[in-house]
Amino acid sequence: MTWIIAAAIFASVATVLVGLLLVNRRGRRRLAATTAQLAESESRLRQLAETVPAGIFHVAADGRRLYVNPRLLEITGDPSPGPGEPRTWVVYDEDMEHLQTEWQKGADAKADVHVTFRIRRMNDNAIRWVHVDARALLDADGEVASWVGSTVDVTEETTSIGELRRFSEILEATPDLVAMVDTNGRFTYANAAARARFGIANDQEMLQLRFIDVYAPSSRALFLGEALPTANRHGVWTGEIDLLLPDGSEVPVSQVVVAHRRPDGSINYYSSITRDLSDRRVLEEKLAQAGLYDALTGLPNRSVMVQALGDAMDAALAEGNQVAVLLLDLDHFKLVNDTFGHDAGDLMLRQVTQRLEGLARPGDLFARFGGDVFCLLATATNGTAPAMTLADRIGEEMGLPFRLDGEEVFLSFSIGIALSSAGEALATPETVLRDADVALHRAKEKGRARSELFLEDYRAHSVNRLRTANDLHRALTESEFRVVYQPEIELRTGQITGVEALVRWHHPERGLVPPMEFIPLAEQTGLIAGIGEWVLDTALAQAALWRSARHDGGALATWVNLSARQLNDPGLVGVVADLLHRHGVEPSQLGLEITETALLEDAEGAVTALSSLRELGVRLAVDDFGTGYSSLSYLKRLPVDAVKIDRSFVDGLAVDGDDSAIVAAVAGMARALRLTTIAEGVENLDQLRALRRLGCDLAQGFFFTTPQPPAHITRLLESDRITPMFAYDEPDVVPAPRGATR
Repeated sequence: MTWIIAAAIFASVATVLVGLLLVNRRGRRRLAATTAQLAESESRLRQLAETVPAGIFHVAADGRRLYVNPRLLEITGDPSPGPGEPRTWVVYDEDMEHLQTEWQKGADAKADVHVTFRIRRMNDNAIRWVHVDARALLDADGEVASWVGSTVDVTEETTSIGELRRFSEILEATPDLVAMVDTNGRFTYANAAARARFGIANDQEMLQLRFIDVYAPSSRALFLGEALPTANRHGVWTGEIDLLLPDGSEVPVSQVVVAHRRPDGSINYYSSITRDLSDRRVLEEKLAQAGLYDALTGLPNRSVMVQALGDAMDAALAEGNQVAVLLLDLDHFKLVNDTFGHDAGDLMLRQVTQRLEGLARPGDLFARFGGDVFCLLATATNGTAPAMTLADRIGEEMGLPFRLDGEEVFLSFSIGIALSSAGEALATPETVLRDADVALHRAKEKGRARSELFLEDYRAHSVNRLRTANDLHRALTESEFRVVYQPEIELRTGQITGVEALVRWHHPERGLVPPMEFIPLAEQTGLIAGIGEWVLDTALAQAALWRSARHDGGALATWVNLSARQLNDPGLVGVVADLLHRHGVEPSQLGLEITETALLEDAEGAVTALSSLRELGVRLAVDDFGTGYSSLSYLKRLPVDAVKIDRSFVDGLAVDGDDSAIVAAVAGMARALRLTTIAEGVENLDQLRALRRLGCDLAQGFFFTTPQPPAHITRLLESDRITPMFAYDEPDVVPAPRGATR
């Protein structure tokens, strides 16, 4: 041991010192010879100490350095080779207590010390592991005078052992099954998870277990025929396979098998890492189910429908038959969610599903495409009649009331129908579904609660809608919109009291696009918000110019239509206020018209928005009154100034007693609520007389003038009256009191 060398050196030095004390003058010659021999011996031992790979040290009992060899200085990074230094090692703080304890034990017992600890190297602050062996040198009284010993840097060995220990701990803790197998196919190692899964109680049982025995009988051919040969050829195999458990059950796993080779290339052993896929398989099955079926209703989804439709079309093509697709959309289902909540809405969808499934014929398939859209595949359909009959049956079934939270709720479907053509091989499931969707949109455009059969003309209409929607995106930036105005006439005097601002689109190629062709598209695409704000800005700018044209000093009301999307915009009031201020228009000179249908989309929100606008001072009117389903109690809650009677009731005034009764009722209700009534769509004198007789306040329509550009309206304002027809009196007309704004 290296510490023996150190001890020999210092024993020789002690002998010399003792000899010096005993000699006398007569023994000098003899002493000189002995000293020379000892010096030579010390020199050889010192040379040996300075060349050994271990660090040699001699330290006093109080820790002062007496001697260290170069290797120890190298290990400790000590730049001070001289004796007398107060320390030999800079011990790592966490190891100081351990080192002191072990050293004190050696000192107390006057025994050798063997200890491993960490030091911090003095020159670079690096942390190193060292092992020290030390022996105490005793004085004449038997007490420890100093210590001699050796120091070895064991950083690499300690790190390797620590890494091996940590690696072993990781293998034992991992839930994956880790095993090693010799070339005879027998286990040589199995971690805790593998031992538990395969029922291995001890090493003896492990050594008796063959690797092939852990595979399910159905998977052994895969292991022997693919996994093992692949590992032998390429070094590794990865795949999914089934294992056999001790209780006879089988479990799916993902496994990696690695062949480990000796330096000569021969296989030394195999290792495997195996992961249980049971939970993943269950999840995959659930995901597959979720990917094909609707979680709420249990109906197949669109993917299943497309596949089933393709198969049905192939069968129908071979037999010369047709299949029909009915695309069904619940009308105004949002009202159910808004009124009763989404949980109740989900319950309603399940009730709808039960009714639909009760209507299915053998071979038919219902699916849910999401939201409130359902699809029916009707097989073996010849001609349109069976499909239309099925649509009628669905409509009748939906007409029956549903029960929700103790209340009766009525629903309806808009239905689009498309058929695959008999003998036509070019049609695909997607084209048939597309045609059904086009027909569905036509049913909605025609008022909902109806079914429409797809016609070829509809496809052209659909293409035209798409082009129109695309052109709308640039129309505003390209200044293609214009605002025209239609006067509102006071029926008692014939005076113009207001104008309605109406937007017109002058397409650069198609010319004037009808409002009913682009306004609904603008609402669907969200462009109506930008268009509506532009119309409001333009109309207020014109209103500011018209104030000077009112030579009687009266205030002309400018009415602008407001869309449902604008009404729901929380920034609407701010926009209106800013535009009024910019153009210097009094709030009372601006009127905003909101359709009855738009108000019903979000009844509570509408009341809040209208109240804010009313506080601003603008006038408000319910447009197309009578076409929706609002009640008198709801109308009373709305902070409005006027109701506009829809043109559909004005059309029949001269020929339909029911329409006259409706207009009279509306006018009477308006008077009771102190609202102004405005009749739309007046086209002849008979309608005008009827409206005066029934007590309507204001009217507008082609009978007076078509919507005109600002210059024409300016000339009408200067004439004060739009027509001389109000100069005569009718004996049967009793002037009705004018509705006052609240």
